[in-house]
Amino acid sequence: MLETTRQLFDEIHATYNKRIYVQSDPLRYVYRYENPEDREIVALLSALFAYGRVASIFSFLDRLFLRLGPNPAATLCETRITGRDLYYRFQTQKDTERLLAVLGEWLQRRSFPILERPVSLDIYDAIDTLIDELTASIPAAGRTQGWTFLVGKPGARSVAKRWCLFFRWMVRRGLPDPGLYSTIRPDRLIYPLDTHILKIARWQSLTSRRSTTRETARQITAAFKNLSKSDPLKYDFALTRPGILNDRALLDRLQLNTLI
Repeated sequence: MLETTRQLFDEIHATYNKRIYVQSDPLRYVYRYENPEDREIVALLSALFAYGRVASIFSFLDRLFLRLGPNPAATLCETRITGRDLYYRFQTQKDTERLLAVLGEWLQRRSFPILERPVSLDIYDAIDTLIDELTASIPAAGRTQGWTFLVGKPGARSVAKRWCLFFRWMVRRGLPDPGLYSTIRPDRLIYPLDTHILKIARWQSLTSRRSTTRETARQITAAFKNLSKSDPLKYDFALTRPGILNDRALLDRLQLNTLI
C-alpha cells in the first residue's frame, strides 16, 4: 500500500510541482521580490490572508502589495499604511492596519529574519510563539474577532493551516518554495491541513481521523515521513493543485468528489 501511494503521489508531483503552477497560488507574490526581507514579509501577508475564494485572495493581495510598493519591508518601516482598501472579509480596516503597524515596528528593531523562531518538537512551537508576540504587540481593545481569525490563538485546537503554509514556504528549499530560513529543518514542518488533504490522507490510509485538529495534522505529517523522511511536505503543493485548477480527471481518480 505504501509503495502504491508513493507512486501515485510521485506522479502527481511530477505533473504539478512546476514553477508555472506557482501562479495559481498566493506564493506567486513572494517571487515578485528579490530582497529576503521583502520576501519574508510578503510571504507572511500572503499566507495569513490566504482564505476564501482564490479570486478574492488575489484581488486583495494585488491591492495590498500595490500599496506597499517595490520594497514592502522599507515601506512598512517608514510609513503607516492606512485606508479602507485594507478591509478583507473577516478583517476590518483596523485589523489589517494593526498587523502592518506591528510588522513595521519589528522591521525597525530587528534584522532579517524577523519571524524565524526556535523549534523543539515541531513547527507549532514557532507558530505559538509568533502568535503570542504579535498579539502582545497590540492593545487589548485591538484583539478583535477579525484579528484572532487572521493571526490565531497559541495552543488552540486550530491546525493553523496558514501559518504552516508560511513556514513551508520559508523552510523548504525545494521547488516551489524559496526556503529563506536556515535554523528550522524541513522535517519539523507540519502539513497545512484542510479538508482536501484530509480526504486524500484518509483515502490512502494515512489517517483514520475525521477532524482537522493538530493531532490529525501531526499524524498525517508522520505518515508522509514514511514517503519522504527528511521532507514530509514535499507533496503538499502538488496535491493541492487538482482542486485549485479543477483537474476533474485527477479529482475523480483521487476520489475527492466521493470520499467522506
